[in-house]
Amino acid sequence: GGVGLWLLVISVVAAGAFFWYRSRGVDTPPESNAVAPTEATVVYDANGFSPNTVTIKNGSTVTFQNKTGKRASVASDDHPTHTKYAAFDQYKTEQRGLDEFRFTFEQVGSWGYHDHLNANMTGTVVVVE
Repeated sequence: GGVGLWLLVISVVAAGAFFWYRSRGVDTPPESNAVAPTEATVVYDANGFSPNTVTIKNGSTVTFQNKTGKRASVASDDHPTHTKYAAFDQYKTEQRGLDEFRFTFEQVGSWGYHDHLNANMTGTVVVVE
């Protein structure tokens, strides 16, 4: 309902502020020292996509696991056209209708996505060199 949605929005904003504030620490190593993984798994359940943002190396694969108990279709933003990264659209692949969608990212950038069948459920894949 409306109250649940507001609680979700407030907690997402609070978590974002916390991680932003924490990321400003002086003892944080420079990003160039961090090695992005070549594979990641995102679990989609009633609470949304988790982790909400993943960072991977270019050419890496993300596996989206649908644990909602409902049909889902992971696709790049914007809803409903999915044009930001047109190939990143589960419905347009042989994995349409499956509870697992594996996609290999071959474009560097920050790619917002959503469940086309429940578009307020969103996440981001950040692809680095």
